[in-house]
Amino acid sequence: MRLSLLVMRLLLLGTTALSLLLYTLFFLWVYRDLQYVLVRDVELQTLRIQSILEAKLDRAEQSVVDITALFSTSDSVSENMFANFVQESSLFERSDHFRAVAIMPMLSEDDLAPVNAALQARESDRTALGYKEIVLEPAEGRTIYALVIYAESPQGRGGIVGYDLATSPVRLKTAEAARDGDRVLVTPPLTLSQDDPTAYLSLLLIGAVDSADLGLCTHQPEEADKPLLVALSYTPGAEIQATLEGMGKRLAELNVVDVTDAEPAVIYTDNPETLSRVPLLTSSISFAGRTWSLNYYPLEKVDGGVQPYWLIGIYAFGVVLLLGLAIAVFVLIKNADSLAVNVQMRTRDLDNANADLRKLADEARAANRAKTDFLANMSHELRTPLNAIIGYSEVMTSQLFGKIGNPKYQEYANDILSSGKILDRLLSDILDVTRIESRSLDLAEEEFDVGRELETCVKLVSNMAGGKGITIQTTIPSPDLRLFADAQRFRQIVLNLLSNAVKFSPDNNEVKLFAVVQPDNCVMISVKDDGPGMAPEDIEKVQEPFEQGGDILTRSQDGSGLGLAICKMLIELHGGTLRLESTLGVGTTVFVRFPASRTRVNL
Repeated sequence: MRLSLLVMRLLLLGTTALSLLLYTLFFLWVYRDLQYVLVRDVELQTLRIQSILEAKLDRAEQSVVDITALFSTSDSVSENMFANFVQESSLFERSDHFRAVAIMPMLSEDDLAPVNAALQARESDRTALGYKEIVLEPAEGRTIYALVIYAESPQGRGGIVGYDLATSPVRLKTAEAARDGDRVLVTPPLTLSQDDPTAYLSLLLIGAVDSADLGLCTHQPEEADKPLLVALSYTPGAEIQATLEGMGKRLAELNVVDVTDAEPAVIYTDNPETLSRVPLLTSSISFAGRTWSLNYYPLEKVDGGVQPYWLIGIYAFGVVLLLGLAIAVFVLIKNADSLAVNVQMRTRDLDNANADLRKLADEARAANRAKTDFLANMSHELRTPLNAIIGYSEVMTSQLFGKIGNPKYQEYANDILSSGKILDRLLSDILDVTRIESRSLDLAEEEFDVGRELETCVKLVSNMAGGKGITIQTTIPSPDLRLFADAQRFRQIVLNLLSNAVKFSPDNNEVKLFAVVQPDNCVMISVKDDGPGMAPEDIEKVQEPFEQGGDILTRSQDGSGLGLAICKMLIELHGGTLRLESTLGVGTTVFVRFPASRTRVNL
C-alpha cells in the first residue's frame, strides 16, 4: 500500500511537470504567432509611411527646382515677377510646412557697391512690395557674400531679407556644393532665427543657378549676376507629425534621425525615451544629399493591446490551476495514506471483536481500495493536462468511487471543475481565433434547414433563459429556407448571440430572435435584448478579441470577450457581415447577414 502511494506521488509529480511543459509550449507557440503578425503589420505600415514621406520630400525638392528654372529661363527677374511666380505656382499651398523662399546672389566685396546702388534706385518699387531697406556692408576677412535680396513667406519677410547665408560656414558649404554639383542639396537640421527653440528643427533646401539676372549689376550689362542661390526653408518634423496624425491607428512609434554627419540630429520623434532603445524595424531615406534613418518601436498598447499581456495572464491562470489540482490530489493521496495506516492499526486491535466491527472493518477496507483505484485511474489520466483537470474534477464532484470524506474537498473539486471548464472554453476560443486568423479553419459546408437549426439553438439556451425568467420570442422562416454553410459554425454563432442576450438581459424579460430573407436574397439573423446597452465608442471595441464594453458590461457580467469576436470572424469566413446597434440603457441588437450566394430558397 505504502509503495503504491509512493508510485502515485511520483506519477503525480511527473504528470504535473509534463503538463506544465506542454502548457508552456502551447503558449509560446501562440505568442510567437502573435509576434509574427505584429511585425508583419508594422512592416506594412512602415512601407506606407516611408512612401508618403518620400513623396513629400520629393515635392519639396521639386519646388526648389521649379524656382531655379524661373531664373535660368528668364532674361531678368524683378521682385514683382518673383512674387507673382510664387503666388501663381501655389508654392506655399503645396505644404503648410514650407516656411519661406529666398533668393541670394553670391557676391564678392567688389560687387557690394553696385548692388547697393541698384537697390537704392529700386527702393520705391521694393517698398511698395513690402521690402525693407537693406545696405550691403563689407566685413573684415570675408570674400563671399550671399545676402537675401528677394524673399516670400506666409509669415512676412521680417528676419529674412538682408540675412547673409555666407555668415554660416555650414550653410555656405552646402550652398557651394549645390552650385558646384548643379543639384539641390539640403543643410543639416538647424534652428532658424525666426524659429521657436523648442519647436522642430528646420532645413534649408538650396539650389543654384549658374546664370541669372536680378537687374542689379547694371555696371556689367553684358554679364549676369554672380551665381544665384535659391533657398527654401522647410520644417520636415511638423510635416511628419501631420502625416502620422492623418493615418489613423498607429502600430509603432517613429524616430527620424539625420545620420549623415558624425553627430546624428533628430528630425522627429514620437517619444524621446525611445531614442535609447533598439528599434523593431529600421529603414532609410536619401534626401537632397543627406541620409535619414527611420526607426520604428512597437507601441505598448494599440486598440486593446499589441503586446499580449492578456495571454500572459491566461498562462499564469492556467499554471495556477494545474498547480492547484496537483496540490489537491497530493493532499488526497497523503490523507489516503494516513487513513490506510489507521485502518491497519485498528484492524490489528479489533481482530477479535464482534461481527459488526468486522463488517465495519471490511467496509473501511473496501472504501480504501475504491479510493486507491480512483486515485490510480486519475493519475493515469493526468497525462493530458486540461482533459485530466476536467475529467478528474468531474469524477471527484460526482464521488464516483465513494465519498471523499471532508466536505471541503468536495468544494475544492467543484471549484477545480468550474475553473477547468472555464479554461477549456477559453483555450477552445483562443484556438478558434488563431485558426481563423491563420486561415487554417476549414468550413464543413452543407445545405441545411435554417428554421430547424434555430429551434435547436433556442432549446439549448432555454434552461439558461428559464433560470432568469426570460422568454425567447422567435420569428422562424418557412421550411423552404435553407443555407449552404457550415451547420456547426452556424449553431455556434447563434448560440453565442442568444447566450449573450440572455446573460445581459434583466430577469423576467424577453429576447427576440428573427430570421428573414432580404430583397437581395441575403439571409439576415438578428438577436435583440433589452439589456444595459453600449456606448457608441464601445461598439467597435467589443468586436475585437478579449474586449468588452464599458463599466456597465465589464463590472456586471463575467466573460472572456471572445464570443462576439468569434461570431464576427465566422460570419466573415462565410462571406457575410456582423453589425451591432446599441443604445446605452435601452438594449442591443446584433445583425448577422449571410450572402445571397449561400441562400437556397425560391423567392
